[in-house]
Amino acid sequence: MNQKVAGATLALFATAMFLAVFNSTRHEVDMLLVNGAVYTLDAENKVAQAVAIRGNRIAAVGTSGDLRRRFDSDTVIDLEGKTLVPGFIDAHAHMSGLGQLMQSVILVGTASPEEIVGLVRDRAGQIPPGAWIHGRGWDQNRWEKKEFPAASQLDAVSPENPVVLIRIDGHAIWVNSRAVEIAHVNRDTKDPPGPSARRAASPKCTIWGSILFASRSTGGLRARRGFRSGFMPRSALPARHGISGRRKDP
Repeated sequence: MNQKVAGATLALFATAMFLAVFNSTRHEVDMLLVNGAVYTLDAENKVAQAVAIRGNRIAAVGTSGDLRRRFDSDTVIDLEGKTLVPGFIDAHAHMSGLGQLMQSVILVGTASPEEIVGLVRDRAGQIPPGAWIHGRGWDQNRWEKKEFPAASQLDAVSPENPVVLIRIDGHAIWVNSRAVEIAHVNRDTKDPPGPSARRAASPKCTIWGSILFASRSTGGLRARRGFRSGFMPRSALPARHGISGRRKDP
């Protein structure tokens, strides 16, 4: 046997011994997920049964029996045949918008302006005077009287807190008098580009047309600082639903 063959044989033997020792040694991991259908999405599209996790890394993927032999963990989760896939990467995410929405009064599905007024009353009781109340999702087409609401309805429950409630389509806002006052909107204020603001005998109205104009006028930009302060804790929501990242533009 020449030296090259002997060297190659020795290397293979050493590798085999290392793998044998490694596989026979139990390793501590933070979590074991077993008895599942684990879609690895690797080049061969392998489907495994179990995953070992150490820290924020996948330590191993394989059969449930193999990983149970190789790893110890205080946290073992039986998937009971459920599907496990790698985290989704969202191709079009508005994370800041999600953070804002989660701190807003959710109005989707509300059936009347009285219901919304009640939600605003509840929020006003939870925050200091002068703090902005934001909401989104109202749709007068769902109400018995399909009429645009008025500021006076919000004034009755939130005279000190400015209120800005965005319609479900994002093209109109329902505001109270305090928001109109802060925005310096009055009878002499010109309408924004596009459809005119809806006015009654006073500027206490529902504003529609240019939502960008309206949100700027009523403190939307100023309020972003408040949204940002609570954004990080709420960013865990996508992770709980399997979204682990978002696409970054090149």
